[in-house]
Amino acid sequence: MQTSYIVYNDIVAGRPVPGLDDWDLPRLTINLAYYPSRKHLSANVRTFIAFVVEHFARMNYEQKWTRRFGVY
Repeated sequence: MQTSYIVYNDIVAGRPVPGLDDWDLPRLTINLAYYPSRKHLSANVRTFIAFVVEHFARMNYEQKWTRRFGVY
């Protein structure tokens, strides 16, 4: 069992053999915006949040995580 973003390229290339098609893991959420106020965030925290948001957008992780693969 692996998350889809780790094996995404293999799945797209059709290498794995599907199994347990009707079973799915519970969805996970990554939440970087859970803080009481932006007013007192340090520059380091702001920079880290900006980096993670940009990196996830560039790598297209959301699409890779949420894509439902039917026939491999």
